[in-house]
Amino acid sequence: MSENTFHFSLVSPDRILLSEQVERVTVPGTEGEFGVLKDHAPILSSLKDGVATIILEGGAEEKIFVAGGFADVNDNICTILAEDAVKVSDIDRDALKMDREVLERKLERLQDTEDAASKIAQLELQLARIDSKMDLAA
Repeated sequence: MSENTFHFSLVSPDRILLSEQVERVTVPGTEGEFGVLKDHAPILSSLKDGVATIILEGGAEEKIFVAGGFADVNDNICTILAEDAVKVSDIDRDALKMDREVLERKLERLQDTEDAASKIAQLELQLARIDSKMDLAA
């Protein structure tokens, strides 16, 4: 373990995407993107949809799309708890296009229902997340 590393974990509800020693992390915080190095001051931040860039011990780079959640930095440990997360390298653009088309059809059908407003807002958020992922996969 290098003297310039710290422990980083990125966790989503269904799995641990990464848990290891890293040199640097760039976090998409709601108040702006911020970088984390060893001995960073404690911080708790909510996340905006975006890409967390992780420089692993040895210099390899990993990019992970995160949507919603929090980042916690304390005592040389950085933890991202994301509502949704996927490695950018794992994004399937064709599957995202199909997901987007299904959601658009659902939106069209909802226009005429009573509880449409809340469901439309939820679907629009999902569409925005799909669009973000598609931009990364391009």
